[in-house]
Amino acid sequence: MVMGGGLGLGGIQTLAYKLIKWKEKINILIFTGRNERLRRNFLKNEVYHHPNIQIIGFVEHIDKWMEATDILITKSGGLTCFEALTKGLPLFIYQPIPGHEESNCDYLVNEGLAIKIDDSTNIDHL
Repeated sequence: MVMGGGLGLGGIQTLAYKLIKWKEKINILIFTGRNERLRRNFLKNEVYHHPNIQIIGFVEHIDKWMEATDILITKSGGLTCFEALTKGLPLFIYQPIPGHEESNCDYLVNEGLAIKIDDSTNIDHL
């Protein structure tokens, strides 16, 4: 599961592009939040047209999706991280927004609750 909060931020396109090489082996859920332009861009790109890839906009019950996934790659917004932690979902943080999200990221990583992905090339080593 890849998401960037309700606004679809946090380098989702870069991450999604790195993950599609595994589309035959894993299911990839890409949540674009309320960023309809980003969702349409994904849908227009043929590379994402595959049965194991789902492009999803904003949903009311993200907790249900989290229950059905194995890992979450996201920025470190407080609500998203809290929901993931309550579900026991392994959390990987990519491109936290400067300010409070950087602090959230540092705290979660220091407490062993998340792993930070510093570079999208590291996605191969998760």
